[in-house]
Amino acid sequence: MRFLLFILMACLTIFAKVHAQTVEDKPFELNGSLQLDDRIRLKSGGLDWQEYRMSLQPVYKVNDKARLHADIWIRKLITASPFDQPVENVQLREAYVDLYGFLSEHIDVRIGRQRIAWGTADRLNPSDNINPWELEDFWDFGRHTPTNSLLAKYYWNGFTLTAVFTPRFSPSLLPDQSWKAAFMPEVPDRWQIPLPDGTMTDILLQPLSVSRMENLPERKLKASTYAVKIARDIRNYTVSFGWLRQYAPIPVLTRLSVQGKITSLPTSPDMPVPMNTTVDAMLSYSLRNVVSADLSGSLGSVGVWGEAALFIPEKTILTRSVSIESPMGTFNPVLPDSTIFDGNPYLKYTLGFDYTFPANIYLNIQYVHGFFHEEGRKNLTDWLAWTCEWKSADEKLKLSLLNGAFQVADFNNIKEGCTLFWLPELSYKPVDNVELKAGAHCIFAGKDAPFYPIRKNGDAYLKVKYSF
Repeated sequence: MRFLLFILMACLTIFAKVHAQTVEDKPFELNGSLQLDDRIRLKSGGLDWQEYRMSLQPVYKVNDKARLHADIWIRKLITASPFDQPVENVQLREAYVDLYGFLSEHIDVRIGRQRIAWGTADRLNPSDNINPWELEDFWDFGRHTPTNSLLAKYYWNGFTLTAVFTPRFSPSLLPDQSWKAAFMPEVPDRWQIPLPDGTMTDILLQPLSVSRMENLPERKLKASTYAVKIARDIRNYTVSFGWLRQYAPIPVLTRLSVQGKITSLPTSPDMPVPMNTTVDAMLSYSLRNVVSADLSGSLGSVGVWGEAALFIPEKTILTRSVSIESPMGTFNPVLPDSTIFDGNPYLKYTLGFDYTFPANIYLNIQYVHGFFHEEGRKNLTDWLAWTCEWKSADEKLKLSLLNGAFQVADFNNIKEGCTLFWLPELSYKPVDNVELKAGAHCIFAGKDAPFYPIRKNGDAYLKVKYSF
């Protein structure tokens, strides 16, 4: 399989070079890469991830006013845990046309399937929300799914005004089942339920089955994504302000319907009563507005950046209905609604800097308040992420043994409420355009930390990438 991919890649590369040389007035270029990625779980030693991916990026320059671009993935992905949806092994990631000087020399337009990146931070961008986060590979930070969009830029007197329209809602691509506990809302396993005699009882839910349904936004213009941003360079800084209206791409739990059966009554107020249950859960996507600002530049030889996003969610409620069979008969207790989002705004932000020391030592540090999937003021955690790498003089060898991130969910319980990610890596370029990487993803989480359920998902990996 890999041999055939190499042959196909070589043929396409030769065709692109010959075509570009023979048709100089309408040059065609073909760029891309071939990536081989194998991972083994550190805890079990089992094969976790195998991905062999070829990316083809043809570019066709029609004239000085128009250009066509595409990005096509051809791959084979095998994982230890299944996904909810079938894996797409052939993907049209991007396909758009650029029109320069459209209607006016001050206007550029891009139409088609495209990646629209906002923000100035290094992959941890609270304002980068136009394209949904792609969670297929958790370790591929900053990866988004391109969307079918219209992007227009207007240049005037040093300002750049950007407008974006995405007509159709696209949810985030969710991770496989081994990662879902860290990102998806879980069905509560203990409820306080009033019995027919009026006493409150602690019920321990023992689900026999759980079905999840998604309530997608309507395919109408009112469910479209709209965004506007204005940017300007001020001395050695770039400053921008933006606004976005969209449905959040990661769903929240909005309705629970529980059918249960209790075979015995409580014998002690301190002992929960087990209940066999069938649970129907409804997941919905909430509407939100996002106001953002970002800045990037340098202080001497130190690169600095910062960005913030104020999220204003629509009020979202979780409703619950319960029907219980018990020795006292069948009854339907009334449970109060729970507020998921109260409509109050909450702020996410990232601050960072980087610097290259003598002897080719590079340091990048970022402080993050609110990870990309966290929503609601009470659910935001704090992160410190860092990259520390050394390159040889010829830049063929790169050591990044101290890379990592530290998350704190509760400053009053740091020992059990924190997670440490240690991400060591060794990179080597034996020849031009070929890079070999070996490293590990290590997770150390306290029992009360959000990433505790996936603490055993650490892996060791070997990657090969050929770029052309």
